[in-house]
This record gives sequence, structure tokens and C-alpha cells, in this order.
Amino acid sequence: MKSYWNYNEKSINLPLSAQIIKNRNCKETCFYNKLSDFADINLLKNLDAASKKIIEFLKNNKKIIIFGHDDPDGITATYILYDFFASQGYKNIHYYIPNRKIERHGIQDTFLNKVFDLEIDLVITVDNGIASYDAVKTLKEHNVTVIITDHHLIPDKLPPADIIVNPKLADSLFPDRFIAGVGVAYFLMLKMAELTGAKHSLNYLFWTALGTFADRVQLQDANRIIIREAFANWHFFDDEILYFIDKNFQTYTQKSQMQNFLEFLIPIIHNGRDKNGEHQALKMLISTNHEEKKEIYQKLFSQKISYENRRQAMDRFINNLPKPNGQSYIFIDKNDDVPYDFTGYLAGELASKYQIPSLVIKKHNDIWNCEARATSGFNLIDAFKFAKEHLIQFGGHAQAAGFTILEEMIDAFTNEFNKYIQLHLNEKKENKTIIVDAVIDCDKTKADSFLSENLEDFYPFGQNFGYPVILLKNFHPQNTDLNDFILSGFANITQKSHLVISLQKNILKLIDYEPIR
Repeated sequence: MKSYWNYNEKSINLPLSAQIIKNRNCKETCFYNKLSDFADINLLKNLDAASKKIIEFLKNNKKIIIFGHDDPDGITATYILYDFFASQGYKNIHYYIPNRKIERHGIQDTFLNKVFDLEIDLVITVDNGIASYDAVKTLKEHNVTVIITDHHLIPDKLPPADIIVNPKLADSLFPDRFIAGVGVAYFLMLKMAELTGAKHSLNYLFWTALGTFADRVQLQDANRIIIREAFANWHFFDDEILYFIDKNFQTYTQKSQMQNFLEFLIPIIHNGRDKNGEHQALKMLISTNHEEKKEIYQKLFSQKISYENRRQAMDRFINNLPKPNGQSYIFIDKNDDVPYDFTGYLAGELASKYQIPSLVIKKHNDIWNCEARATSGFNLIDAFKFAKEHLIQFGGHAQAAGFTILEEMIDAFTNEFNKYIQLHLNEKKENKTIIVDAVIDCDKTKADSFLSENLEDFYPFGQNFGYPVILLKNFHPQNTDLNDFILSGFANITQKSHLVISLQKNILKLIDYEPIR
């Protein structure tokens, strides 16, 4: 059945880029290249206090440990702070990256034990910590100073940390509440550098852009500007790891090439989970030994290839799954068919394929875990709050979240979750509407002349700023020459039709169509 198409036919005579700007209501910030043009980072609540507190501990040579999340956002955030401290000659610094295959999300006993064994004075969390009330309480009872830097949703009860830096705090004046965890860490590093007069590596900007892009946060405002600023400084980055990937990376001139480079690197940084708080990708980043860095990179690259092969197997598994019979897709992996590190991928693919909230629930480390994904128009966190009496804990973002649950509670949770969906069907209807950015009437104008227009200035594309969606009216394959484009999904189009396509990296991807009878 054809989806609803929402488009502005009045703009049809405008150039393709002008239609996109008008119909997306693009703000000037979409095209900013400098964060300083957008906002003052000092508006981020508690940033100054956190910076001064850390500087105090550094000057007194106190023991500091950084607790990061084991995804690219958390890895890059940990690296930026760790390397900045090391570059200032500070050596009393440690890090801990929990392995989600071994440990549950958040601060667990394994980390607490390490803190107490090492007699740590200051714990700095990056990209997590805001939901770890009990663990922070335990740290404080042992006279450990705790600074939380995070970007996840604020819980009903804040942990008793000494300082919390989170753009989602109710009284934060920073104009963007959706910056990534690495963005918060980057701002913290910049503030400390400002207060101390210390120099810092420009390469931190690259890793901030990578962590931001990888975390699939909204590519608007500060997040978008950080990546565009990295694109603008591309030819000045000189990190060895970038040369391992492509010795000619600095010659890239197009933003599309730069975004492709980020996409290539993300799974490499994502790999490398280890035990005892170690992470091979972070070890690669902080190493000062050229041969060691190269050896770890090659190992992580091999793991990337292996991951892609496993992903292809998962894609075949997805194709054989039954279709949903309701307004959500809840897959309970009782037969252990899905590797734990693919639960988020599976949930995302199901949500994208069926445009409904999708949950993958799997037993891991003696407890049932869920990875959930949804498209725009549905808030998973609100749904989990509605059913929270059946959950152990939950957290994440509106369209990407998760929880832990007891097996005997799964059925009750499912009933409550589906009840929430029934109560919010109007929100779900948005998922069935395709918002069109531009219209091309092939009876009046050749599609080729529009689609060949350079859209480089719109990069980066990603969450909440996807690749342009275009309606080709009166399209007929025999009357249109699209030799410059690779056509994806057009094989069945034999007669004159209205097509909704997505323009992705010079590939036309068919989203929906309606034959003209």
C-alpha cells in the first residue's frame, strides 16, 4: 500500500537545492562551519565548575580515572580527555571501558572494585553515568569525588555526584540539548585548555566529529556544526591512524568523501572490546608507539571485515523472519539466534523495514536485555516509562534505547508497551508519512538536469537530516537518461509512474511509487 506523501508542489520550479532549503526550513546553522558562530560553550551548565575541579586534582597529582561507554561516542570522549591530560605531562591517569558482552550498562561492581583497589581520588564519567545512582552513592560513601559528563536523558532522581555536566539538565542555558557525549567531553577539554593556557591537538576535533556522527544523534545545531568544522579543517588533521586507512585522505575535497571516511572508520573504533576495562581501539588511540598503533589497527580492520560478513548473515536471517502482525515488532531471542552485539542492528533494521517500534530481547549474563529502535514520531523512552514497573532499568534516546528485565516480566511488559502504542496511534501515523524535500515533474523538466546538481554543501547527512527525498512525477524509464546514477530498486518500474526516491551518494534508492494507470 502506498504511503502518504507530504510535499510542496508550489516550489516545483525552484532548483533542487532551493527546494530542499525551503521545504526543510533549513536554518542558517545548517551551513555554519564554526561552533563559535552558534553558541558560547560556557552556557553549558557546570562546565566551568567541572573544569576547575579537574584542574585542581591535576595540580595536586591526585589519581584520576575516566569511565567511558564502549561505543565510538564513549571511546572518542575517553580518548580526548585521557590524551589531553597526558599531553600536559600528567601521568596519574587511568581509564575503564566496560565490555557490554561481559558487564551490564552503567557503573558496575567491577569498576567500583578497580577504583577502590587503585585508591582513585576522582572519577570522571563520559557518555554515561547519569543513570548510575546507586554506584555514585557508593563512590561518595568511599570519599571519591565524582564528575559526571553525559548527554542521555535525565532520570527522575539525579545521582549524588559532585558535579554533573549534561546539556539536558533542566536549567542548562546551552541552546542545543542534543549534543553527543563526546561533544560534552570536547567542550570540557576546551574549557580546561582555556583556563590553563594549555595547547591541545586539532585532531581532537576529528575524533569529536567521528564520535558525534557514530552516535546517530540529531545532525542539527552543535552536532552538525562540529562535523562541518571538522570538514573545514580536514587538510590539517595529521593523526597516524588516518594515514593507516588512506595515506591520501588529506586530498579529499568533497564533503561526501569525508563522510564516507567517517562511516568507514566507525566500525573499526567500535570493535576491540576487551576485558578488565581495556579496549583495543582506545589502546590504539593513546599509544605513542607507531608499530603498536599500526598492529592494533590491522587487527581491528580484520575484525571489521569479519563483522561485515556476520552482518550479511544477519541480513539473511532478517529476510526469513515473519512479518509483524501488529503495531510493534518484538523479537524475543529464546533460541539464541542473534549474537548479542547484533541486537541493536537487528532492532534498527526491523524498525526501518516496517516503520514501527522494534524491540530485540535477549538473555545475556543471566539477565534479559533489550535493544529498541524506532523511527521519528515515536518516543521509546516515554513508552518505557509507561511500562517501567515491569523493568529493572532503562535508558537511551527517543529512537534508540534499551532496558533490562526479568524473564517473568516480559509478557506483562509487552502488554503494557502495546497498550502505550494503542494510546498514541496518532504519533505512529507520522511514521507512515513520507516527507518529500523536492518535486521534479518529468513531463516539464528532465530529471537528469535536477539530479546532477551538486548537493555537497548539505553534508553531513544523518539522523534528523537524512539524504534528500525527491518525488519524480510522471517518470518513465524509457524517457529519462540517468546514466550518471546507479539505480537501486527500479527494476520493476516499467510504466509511467510517480516515484519517491532518496538521493544517496549518487545512488537513486526507490522508497515508494504509484503506477499511473
